[in-house]
Parts: sequence; structure tokens; C-alpha cells
Amino acid sequence: MATLTGKLISNSYKDLLQVSNSNSGVDSTVRFVSDGEGTNSALKISNSEVETTGKLTVGANLSASGNITANAATLIATVCASTYFGDGSNLTGVEASIPTSVSTFTINQLTVVSGASFTGKVSGTAAEFSGNVSAASYFGDGSNLTNLPTAPSSVSAFTVNQLTVVSGAAFNGKVSGTAAEFSGNVSAANLFASTNVFVGGSAVPTASDIAAVSALTSVNKAAITSINSILGDGSNFATSAELAAVSSALATSIGNSNAAITSINSILGDGSNFATSAELAAVSSALATSIGNSNTNIAAVSALTSVNAAAITSINAVIEGSVSADKGTFNTLVVKTSASVSGELRVGSKIGVDKASPEKQIHISKSAAADVNQLTDATVIAVDFNTGQNFTVTLTDNRTLGNPTNCTPGQVGSIFIVQDGTGNRTLGYSNYYQFAGGTAPDLSTAANAIDRLDYIVHTAVLTQAVLTKAYASTS
Repeated sequence: MATLTGKLISNSYKDLLQVSNSNSGVDSTVRFVSDGEGTNSALKISNSEVETTGKLTVGANLSASGNITANAATLIATVCASTYFGDGSNLTGVEASIPTSVSTFTINQLTVVSGASFTGKVSGTAAEFSGNVSAASYFGDGSNLTNLPTAPSSVSAFTVNQLTVVSGAAFNGKVSGTAAEFSGNVSAANLFASTNVFVGGSAVPTASDIAAVSALTSVNKAAITSINSILGDGSNFATSAELAAVSSALATSIGNSNAAITSINSILGDGSNFATSAELAAVSSALATSIGNSNTNIAAVSALTSVNAAAITSINAVIEGSVSADKGTFNTLVVKTSASVSGELRVGSKIGVDKASPEKQIHISKSAAADVNQLTDATVIAVDFNTGQNFTVTLTDNRTLGNPTNCTPGQVGSIFIVQDGTGNRTLGYSNYYQFAGGTAPDLSTAANAIDRLDYIVHTAVLTQAVLTKAYASTS
């Protein structure tokens, strides 16, 4: 450095370095080092920090106890640090000494650039993958996984330890297992079971049970037919009059037989070649048993006829009254009073309301109405077209009408827009709404003014609308 000895201040002040701080020198604030004329250098200093806005060249070793921050650095010797931060992809001369395979590995944070393979279990508090993950088995709660494939609606074969069906299932082939339990209806062409099938907690009769009942029913039918042909006129069940006549005839016959037997006994006694008392008693007992069996069969026929009549009466009552079913298919359904459908109603052709021959898919003879639903006033007003067709909202501040959701092309309706008692509220429109000429209309500004926005949904993301302003009574 040149000496300033013997030079005037006016000829040397520019070569003097200084920190402009109102003659307070260096303190905790970082300030430029400038020359005597006030031109800043690339160096900035304070009593605890040195910065440079240009290039810093160090001719010897550089040691730092804190962080060194720079846009770029070129080092011609060795760099030593306890920890390195940032992107090291541009480093050269780095030795690739990382092993390709380890038996165990613990790290606070692992970033895999291309791929990694694990033959054992990987555990941690969190993991994030930008590519595909393949594993023989997955464990834990998968409810937060996204982009999972949709479960197939049909499979040719399926084996599972436990199958729970939420809504319904259809099986074209045989379903086998050790046990099955159903809370709703089961419909099948064939049902196989090695032991018992239970319905409502009771075992369904087996084929042998049904065969035995069928055989017994056949015998009873034959017996009843035989009795009817003998006791009645053969055209139908024996009438009360016919049964009374037979009973009277039997009583007369038995009385006559008893009288005859008594007469025979009193006359013949126990003479040889004639029936003994024991023989006559046996014959009488057999007749009594036979008559008792006939009376039992007649009572059974009467009871059967009563049950049939009650069943027919019950069926008529059901058909003439209310009908309730989980589901059903009708070729033609005529509702004379009212019908309530809590689920989905599908009609293959047309619906007529008080119209015998509807000309359109839906044809009503009088009127129809859609409720006006209240929207919630908010900074962005939400509109859900699944909740209604017509809406109303009162503005209490400047608002934006949000993009409608659940838009089905062809839906039409109106939105009543009401100013509050203050008025001068503005309404912006989200990008789904389209207006003639591409210009959104302004609302009426008067307090309590009522405008109406009529709309029709064009596509799932476009709704065309027309604003009619300042509705008021004519008087």
C-alpha cells in the first residue's frame, strides 16, 4: 500500500476506507465498507459478521465455526465439515463407497433416488414414495391409500376365509363352505347341505320328511275321497245334512244291531254253532272303532275345509289392501290411491299422473312444483344441484357465487338473489357460469331488492344463466 505521508487530505481522502455510521464506527449492524468518496466496496462488516457481495478469494486455509452461505463456491483443497446440507448431485470426485447391500440399516431420513429392495421388514413412523411399491404382503390400515384398483364386480373363482357382503352378491355356480349366515333373502335354483338348513331358527324339513308327509297326505286324500263318495253324493265334501243323515242311520243301525244281538243272546245263549258273547263283543268293539275312525276323518275334513277358507280370506285381504315389498317387477302397475317408494324407481317406458295414456316419458294432467331451497350466505356461496332446482339467498356483503356441484346437463331452475336492508351488495360469478356476450350482469343495488338468476345446465362444467332484475309488485 502506498504511503500517505506528506500528502494533503484533499489529495488522499479517496484512498481511505470508512464505515458510514455517523462517526460511531463498527457496531452490530452490517454496513458496507466504502472509500472516502462514499463508493461502496463488495465487503460488508459488523462487529460479529463479514459479508461480501462479490467474489471472495482465500489464499490460505479458511476456518468457520458457523454456517458459510454463498450462491457458489470454488474450493481447490479439502473441505471438512461435521454435516453437509443441500443438493450434492453436482459434486465431482466423490468416492462411491456406499455398500449395495446391508443386513440391517438405521437412519433418520433415507432418500432413494432410483430404487431399493428390502428382503425383510421395513419399519418407521412415516414413508413417502413417488413411484411404485411392490410387496408380497401389506399390513395395517389401508384406508388412506389412493388410486387403488376398483374391486372386480365378477370373478370366475374365489376362495376366502370369511366373506362379508354389504349390499348383495350373485353366484352363477356352486357356493360351498362349512357355514353361511344370511340376514336377508336368499334365492337359489338349488340348495345343498350335508346336515340341516335353518330358516328363522328352525330346521327346514328334509326330503325324507317331505316324502313322508306327501305319502301321508296322499293316503288321507284317498281316505277322504272314499268317505265323501260313501257319505255324500260324490260331487264335493259331505254336507252337514248328509253327515247328520249318515250319523242318524248309523245310530239306528247300531241300535237295531244291539237289539238284535240282545235278542239273539237271550234266545240262543251260548249254544254251539252260534256266535258266543265274546265273539259278539269283539264284533261290537270293532264296529265302535270303525265308527270312531270315520268320525275322526270327517272332523279332519271339516277342519281342513275351514283352514282353506281362512287362507283364501287372508289372501284376498292382502291383495285388496296395502302391498309392501323390498323390490318387484310389474308389466303394468296402476296405483289407485297412493304409492311410496323409499329407494330408486325405474320405469322402462312412461309415467302418467292422472293420465291413462301418457304421451311423454312423464306426463301430468295438472301441475308440478320444486321447492325453493335456502343457500348459505358466505364469501363464496356453495350451490349443490343435487339438493334442489330452485334456490334463494340474501346477501349481507359482497359475495361470489361458487361453481355448482353435481351438474347434470338439462337441469333447469332459478336462484333468487335478495339484497339485505343495507343494499349495494355485489355478486361475482365463478367460471362455470356463462352469460350472453360473455359479460356478467350487475345486481340491483337498492335495499331489499330482489333479482332472479334463471339457469340451465349445459355440460358438467358449464351452466348458462340470465339475470332478471328488480322484481316488485305493480301496485
